[in-house]
Amino acid sequence: MDRLVPAAIVILVLALILIAMYLGWRSRKQRQRDIAVPEAAPAGLGAALHESDALHAATTIADTPLERVTVGPLAFRARATVSVHEEGVLLELRGEDPVFVPASDIVSVERATWTIDKGVETGGLICLRWRLSDTEVDTYLRAAADSGLLEAIASVLEREN
Repeated sequence: MDRLVPAAIVILVLALILIAMYLGWRSRKQRQRDIAVPEAAPAGLGAALHESDALHAATTIADTPLERVTVGPLAFRARATVSVHEEGVLLELRGEDPVFVPASDIVSVERATWTIDKGVETGGLICLRWRLSDTEVDTYLRAAADSGLLEAIASVLEREN
């Protein structure tokens, strides 16, 4: 009986934390309601120039690496197959609809070391900055260092410019 009160307090504190997390996520989704859902891959997408397995670590608002985007399949971390095409980049996130980033919307691609909940060795992440409707976002991908993914995306960006 003397353990019942501390156990009830712990359960109450945990319930309050879960409620606060839910309300915070709901509030973030409300603040980001103007961000469009990413477009699907176009029909007749050309052959892949490059394909790599990667981890989609996060997608954040550009220049604010602690502000996770909550729209569509970009909201959560997921394993992905990333294929680079002349038309753009296709992110096939496990368990989600594919996300297509048109080449015309790619702003830059570079190496990064950290994002909202992922820190790696120097340059261990690929940061793909692109326009999602009127909002620039950064998509952080963790691929093998020798995968050639960064170079493939950079070549599409160079062709577009």
